[in-house]
Amino acid sequence: MPVVKLAINHWPGYEFLFLAKEKHYFEKEGVRVQLVEFTSLPDVLEAYQSGDVDGMACTLVETLAAAGQARRQPQIFLVTDYSNGGDVILARNEIRIPDGLSGLAVACESNHLGGYMLYRALQKYNRTLADVKLVNLDQTEMEKAFRKGEVDAVVAYPPVSTSLLRDGQAQVIFSSANIPGEVLDVLVADKSLIDGKPDAVRAIIRAWGRAHKFHTRNREDSHQIMGRHMGLMPEEFAQILDKLKLIAPDEQVPYFEPENGRLLEIARNTHGILRQMGSLSGDLDISVLIAPASLHPTP
Repeated sequence: MPVVKLAINHWPGYEFLFLAKEKHYFEKEGVRVQLVEFTSLPDVLEAYQSGDVDGMACTLVETLAAAGQARRQPQIFLVTDYSNGGDVILARNEIRIPDGLSGLAVACESNHLGGYMLYRALQKYNRTLADVKLVNLDQTEMEKAFRKGEVDAVVAYPPVSTSLLRDGQAQVIFSSANIPGEVLDVLVADKSLIDGKPDAVRAIIRAWGRAHKFHTRNREDSHQIMGRHMGLMPEEFAQILDKLKLIAPDEQVPYFEPENGRLLEIARNTHGILRQMGSLSGDLDISVLIAPASLHPTP
């Protein structure tokens, strides 16, 4: 039975992989999956780029960053969800809108989704990243910095955002709901795995689909299992999940169509924004980042 290592960090949409692990769906589908956990997206990306893992759960931003480095050949083989309020910019209560961040210290994972979110928030007020004091911290470090008063705002996601909002010291001034459909969460594998072991990739897709269906039929049990793994109460996990648009197994194929597919369009738009930011340079053939639609079962 093939073994596939996937790098992953805490995010509600990725927890379905842990649910699949808990329910032994991977083994039942004929693949062994090792979920290698990290505390931040930058660490996930580094594990993939260094060759320590076969793939990763990440956002479209990290996928494009990996492709831009040209150290490996990432391909998206599954879309888990898009964030619709799950990713947030939190600020001290006296700061009401992103425009109020001018001149203040903002913590984020600057070359990753956090930087993208902050750029898009400031862009709506005709401001740029140069208008704030950018502090590059991972999720755990930024929570500590915010609580100590070392930064005025953070770009965060659960469980860090949940923790900061729980005690009333911060408020949401911008979220992924303000840029609907842009923050896409995906599963990525190196092209060598997809070409060399397509059956293993198909098995991961089927196992994820089984976890998705289990959640549909057993929400309370699912929220307890996935919430516990994230350090959240089941009701907290359920509330966060409401801020995601989960992409069901039978909704996958339209994202992977080779011409005019949803994924191709979203990725091109995201790549253009990353170039505006200066995070990426040069042209990129986006189509090579998308695995064949044939990996997915026909609805």
